[in-house]
Amino acid sequence: MGVSGRAMIDAIIQDVNDPALLAALAKGRLKNKKEALEKALKGLIGSHQKTDSRGPARTH
Repeated sequence: MGVSGRAMIDAIIQDVNDPALLAALAKGRLKNKKEALEKALKGLIGSHQKTDSRGPARTH
């Protein structure tokens, strides 16, 4: 995964869910694809996925 993908995932984990804000994190060649990224990111992540992306729950 590249720099843009990691930045977007980090933002999603931090509860950023605005597709325009997430697409604005695009770097390099992805900068030219912001409109497509916004469409792809719209409604992509729900609360269940956010919980899962933070890793396994700690039991200790």
